[in-house]
Amino acid sequence: MKQVVDRSLAYVGQHPYILLVLAPLFWGSNFVLGRVIVQTVPPFHFSLIRWLLAFMIFLPFAWQELWRHYRLFRQHWLLMLCLSLTGIAGFNTLLYIALQYTTSINATLVNSTAPLVIVLLSVMFLKERLTAWQYVGVVLSFAGVVWVISGGELERLLTLQFNKGDLFVLAYE
Repeated sequence: MKQVVDRSLAYVGQHPYILLVLAPLFWGSNFVLGRVIVQTVPPFHFSLIRWLLAFMIFLPFAWQELWRHYRLFRQHWLLMLCLSLTGIAGFNTLLYIALQYTTSINATLVNSTAPLVIVLLSVMFLKERLTAWQYVGVVLSFAGVVWVISGGELERLLTLQFNKGDLFVLAYE
């Protein structure tokens, strides 16, 4: 089994474009499959099952590295727990709660504003300085999101309504 994994990792390492395709595939499928699954499985259960399954799959591969840094993890266990709960588990749980009330397309569109929110919060709270090109990127990104949400029809923006699920998606951003 280890030889198969090693060969697969070597192949992907030689063809990084595969990862560029897989990342959005997995990310997007989380929204679509999540929408289907939360109709029958409660969001907290689904999130827990998902992360326990991922833990069991990846633990054999990460065990040596985890053991090597055991003291560091033990020293910062509270920080690691908080980051895990608010970042990984919290993100997915709120997403699955949101998907009970909104469509996967709406959740994806609202989520697509995350990079913009991160940049703006970095400027406001971390006093990050953006270059002129970065500001152009922010404006273009925002224009793209508005264009997709409105379907290219600005009149649609006047009648735009958010439901409870859309607000949950905004909350986890």
